[in-house]
Amino acid sequence: MKKDKSSKKKTNTPRPRWRKYLRWGIFGTIVILTLFIAIFTFSVVNNLPPMNDIENPQIDLSTQIYTADGKKLGSIFNKEDREFVPLDKISHWVQDALIATEDVRFYDHSGIDPKTPFTIIKDILVHQRLRGGSSISQQLARNLYNQVGKDNSITRKVKEAIVAVVLESRFTKEEIMQAYLNTTSYYGNSYGIEMGSQTLFNKAALDLELHEAAMMVGLLKGPSYYNPRRNPKRALNRRNTVINQMAKYGKISQEAADSTKKIGIGLRFRAGGNSRKIAPYFRDQVKRDVKDILKKKVGGEYDLFTDGLKVYTTLDSRMQHYAEKAVKEHLTSLQKTFEKTLKGKEPWKKQKRILQNAIKQSDRYRGAKKARLSRKKIDQLFAKKVAMRIWSWENGLQDTVMSPRDSVIHYLKQLQVGFMSMDPHSGEIKAWVGGINHNMFKYDHVKQGKRQVGSTFKPFVYSTAMGSRHTPCDQVLDVPVSIKLPDGKYWTPRNSGGKDDGLITYYEGLARSKNQVTAYLMKEVGPKVVCERVKSMGIHSKLDCVPSLCLGTTDLSVFEMVGAYSTFANDGRHIEPYLIKRIEDKNGQVIYNHVPEISEAMDAQTAFTMIRMLQGVVDHLRGTAHRLRARYKFKNQIGGKTGTTQNNSDGWFMGVTPDLVSGVWVGCDDRRVRFRSTRYGQGANMALPIWAIYMKYVYADGDISLPQTPFTPPEGYQEWICKPKSLNKPPFWDSEGDPDKLPEDPWGE
Repeated sequence: MKKDKSSKKKTNTPRPRWRKYLRWGIFGTIVILTLFIAIFTFSVVNNLPPMNDIENPQIDLSTQIYTADGKKLGSIFNKEDREFVPLDKISHWVQDALIATEDVRFYDHSGIDPKTPFTIIKDILVHQRLRGGSSISQQLARNLYNQVGKDNSITRKVKEAIVAVVLESRFTKEEIMQAYLNTTSYYGNSYGIEMGSQTLFNKAALDLELHEAAMMVGLLKGPSYYNPRRNPKRALNRRNTVINQMAKYGKISQEAADSTKKIGIGLRFRAGGNSRKIAPYFRDQVKRDVKDILKKKVGGEYDLFTDGLKVYTTLDSRMQHYAEKAVKEHLTSLQKTFEKTLKGKEPWKKQKRILQNAIKQSDRYRGAKKARLSRKKIDQLFAKKVAMRIWSWENGLQDTVMSPRDSVIHYLKQLQVGFMSMDPHSGEIKAWVGGINHNMFKYDHVKQGKRQVGSTFKPFVYSTAMGSRHTPCDQVLDVPVSIKLPDGKYWTPRNSGGKDDGLITYYEGLARSKNQVTAYLMKEVGPKVVCERVKSMGIHSKLDCVPSLCLGTTDLSVFEMVGAYSTFANDGRHIEPYLIKRIEDKNGQVIYNHVPEISEAMDAQTAFTMIRMLQGVVDHLRGTAHRLRARYKFKNQIGGKTGTTQNNSDGWFMGVTPDLVSGVWVGCDDRRVRFRSTRYGQGANMALPIWAIYMKYVYADGDISLPQTPFTPPEGYQEWICKPKSLNKPPFWDSEGDPDKLPEDPWGE
């Protein structure tokens, strides 16, 4: 039988092409998707923080400054003011509110809430804006690392998820919560729960109550949007939402939630900024000194702004408060008197350069020059009235309409101040007032500013002659003295008022601040000896060692003068004034301890003789500081010296007690703006009252317990008593004094 050949032949049916395309399509999609995932993963991983940084996170910590009596004085930072606190120093209400509001499953997940990815996928599919939902660990990743970013994107979500998982594997839940609460922004420059709490409620994070803790946690959603000062209603609603969440998840009862929501916001805002806290000028100097210490004595290992240093200063917050209060009390009154005496006699009307110079120093003028405005345009700018805020003692900051020119005049006639108080035995500075308003006047008149010291220089001259050459009771003719100068001319100073008093003692000569007696001593000992003496007492400024130096023609700082006068109260040993006791790193390790700088300036006998003579300035009925007895009724032993420059530009007072030496300077920034008469422009009227008011407050504070004990003479000291030449009625400023009550013993012993 024959086979059918045709049956053996295969039929070649063509395959559909779509299958081929489908295979290539699937393959291509897989390749593209793989490439996309690879590129995306590479991009994400490549932009992640280094693993070492993730495992060892670092946050910037501001330097904290403390007073000697344990008060927080302020902080030093670049952008973020943050003080790290451990979790056990944070109120449990904060922790409960955080869990209930931000991450209720915090203790159950490993960095990523299992429900979160589904929420993100849903948002992507329906093209919605990505919502939050980040766990506390993810938010911490965002806070710690700039590489994670803060944009609202899937890339950021993936990055923070990866970092969060690493953080969870490296740290405990408590450590993660602690880090989170210490890194988050709460208000302005206040970062971390401690600084946020201090700023908004003026209390430590540990002391936050339920409603306050809810407010703090509520701010995490948007510190600016829920700002309780700008948007109190919005902030209150957000706080109540947090309270509701706490009740929902069993952190508090519903009853507690309802009662807490009835409480107002209750802010006790502690104004930020260096100018609004106590001792702003002191803190500026602390910053300068710490920088210098870190550079020269610690080796530059630490960053002042980010390493969380703790600086312990010598300042006593109570004494600082009294110093600022005394300045305000006296200058509020004195400023009125000053402006009254200036009226119709304004020096800038005759001396055009006074106002011109003041205008050129203003920020407005500098801005105009930078903008390359013509002189005519600048004049028009300063003549046109505009809305502005003006500060004065009487009204504080006040909104007004005024020309910039008039505002310059307003500030030109403000009396400035420099005040410093220190322990003469330890060198510790207890109070420091560098100006009248740090916000308006940044220049410090304690250490930066130097002014002519006038008669406060005279005790330095006397100290070179007492002991080896003279005793305080030696007599000298109060007559003009001529001293030959190198150029062949003669310098012949006269007493204030031009009156000669004939034969008087050196004791009375200093008590009454006789120029001619001081000039006689300068002629006897020579300018070179006087210069050597004052340098040994801590005067570091350059001195012109000429005869007129004896009357205080040189410019010195309050800082130098107080340090020098402390030598008299410290048995002739000069101890350099200082502000910083010690510095610790963020772990409490001491990296700097102050070592006092002590030098022998004079023997103890001479130093104590000068103390007795300075007491004469206060005790003598015609002493320039006798008003401390007559008007202010001080009964304890006090040494002092007033100082007035020749044209009343500067008023000084140096006050010495056994355990506290203080100095005051008062005057205008421009020396040509001044009191026109010595009656008002003398140191006894301008500066002495500030010292008196300050000491009254200090003595009255039982917590400070500053003793009012007498000065203690050195062993073997021979006391002396000089009988006054006459019991003339005191001058006008001592009209309350009673000359019949002059004690036989000037020291009251």
